[in-house]
Amino acid sequence: MQKQLISPRQLAWLLTTYIITTAMLTVPQLLTRVAGSDAWLFQIFPIIYGLLICSLFFYLARRFPGKNLFDINLQLAGRLFGSVLNLVLLLNIWFILTRDVRYFTFLLKTTLLPRTPEEILLFLFVIVLIYYGQAGIEVTARVNELLLPLLLLLLITVPFLLANEISIRLLEPFFSAPLGDLFFTIPAGASYLGDFLVAGFFLHTVANQLQLKTAIRHGFIQSAVVLMYVMMTSIAVFGSKLVSIQNYPTYQAVAQVHITDFLDRVELFEFAIFFPAFILNTALSFIAILIGIASFTQKKDYRLYSKAAGWLIIPTVYFAFRNNAEGYRFTDYSFPLFVLLLHPLYYLLVLLLAAVRQKKGQRALPPEAYATKTGNDPDKQGGLGQSGGGGGEGSSQQTAGGAGGVSETASSAAGGRPAEEIHASGGADAGSYSGEPGVLASENRGAGAPDAGPDRSGLEGGGNEKFGAGGPGAAPYGQGGSSGQRSGGAPGGGWLRAKKPLRVYTRRTTLLVVLALVFLVVGFSISYSYQGIARICSLGFFLTMLALYISSKQELMAVESD
Repeated sequence: MQKQLISPRQLAWLLTTYIITTAMLTVPQLLTRVAGSDAWLFQIFPIIYGLLICSLFFYLARRFPGKNLFDINLQLAGRLFGSVLNLVLLLNIWFILTRDVRYFTFLLKTTLLPRTPEEILLFLFVIVLIYYGQAGIEVTARVNELLLPLLLLLLITVPFLLANEISIRLLEPFFSAPLGDLFFTIPAGASYLGDFLVAGFFLHTVANQLQLKTAIRHGFIQSAVVLMYVMMTSIAVFGSKLVSIQNYPTYQAVAQVHITDFLDRVELFEFAIFFPAFILNTALSFIAILIGIASFTQKKDYRLYSKAAGWLIIPTVYFAFRNNAEGYRFTDYSFPLFVLLLHPLYYLLVLLLAAVRQKKGQRALPPEAYATKTGNDPDKQGGLGQSGGGGGEGSSQQTAGGAGGVSETASSAAGGRPAEEIHASGGADAGSYSGEPGVLASENRGAGAPDAGPDRSGLEGGGNEKFGAGGPGAAPYGQGGSSGQRSGGAPGGGWLRAKKPLRVYTRRTTLLVVLALVFLVVGFSISYSYQGIARICSLGFFLTMLALYISSKQELMAVESD
């Protein structure tokens, strides 16, 4: 199976679709029940949480390039305990898929198809999931590129179409809820925060780790800003008390749009866009389940299990909840508790295992080693080593899984694997299951080794005579690898060009998050005495969130164009 890769923009948009399509149905009601009209201020916490998760995933992607969380668990914890961790992750994603499918079937039964049997809806749902499961992540990402802009355009225009229904005073008084209630929105919104884990199942779909980090960060920030906008619209239309008791406040807000007497069912147009977007939401969960199943069988093509897993979903989803009340109780209480207990422990365990492994000598490659246009494709990085040790990072022609010039013979003294045992010229640990580069050999870097300079190879950047691409990070300042038929310069040059602006964007993001927190603290501190200043703080918070979105968007565009 050819490895399926997507662009960073496609990953960011997939994460946005995955998060907002479910959160629009559940989050406004949950948060306004806790924080009232200040519920929209909660969105700063998902951004902070998302930035932390993004840093963790970036660290894991650097340590284990070309692998997802399921593969990383097996490498860190071994076959037995890693499989237990994978089972827990599969249970988590199955909870999410069951919750989302049942929520959507409840919505269909309540609004559009009250007489259609629920079994028929599930049957049609599963057929579409099987199709996307067999098509893979690339097709899902391309379809999402068409749908997400339409969905965002619809959400942006709703307040303007409801200009006669909206009252900004329903958002006032600003910062009226106790500060403690705002922090209680974190466990209330844990069901929504638990969806962030899905990004870890697709770490292998973006070849460049810097682009991966930027894509995940932009996806989380964009989702939080969109949900903040949606919540503000719902509260400004109905008020916080009505929103807290409505089942689908976002849908009800769109239903209030009346463009003359001839166009008073605008929610049908919304549903025509929202329905396929929600299908993509569940398709992403389904593909994650398929990837998890494939990790147990060690098969790279997860699409083989699409039909069997799809038909298994029908009975499990059907018997999961008997009615809406059970679904709401699971979303409001059971799943948030599961997320609050499981996710922090899992992230800490993964960090601990990675630190222990690194302490034993398996250190991570520097980021510049992976900032390449070709990413982790072993046939495109470095040269193809005919007999090991001389080909930079890349597999021999007979061993598709070898990294760092794996020899065709059994006694590979030059660049064989694992590198921690045989530190030879150009060796790199390929990991347990695939040929992506792993650990730099440290003792005797020879021709074509990663980071090999001009003096060590005879070619600038340690390039191979045929391919001339050099090792990742080869030659100082990104110069080298200029010889042969496919001279492409040193891959490290892209990192060095992008390094400075990316650091600027990271600092800018941190400063904007701190500024948003300052507006929150000041607003809650003086709102009882100076409501005018509280209005200024709320406006400043809103503009800061928009600036966060614009900054992350600019960063994504800068990384893509580099």
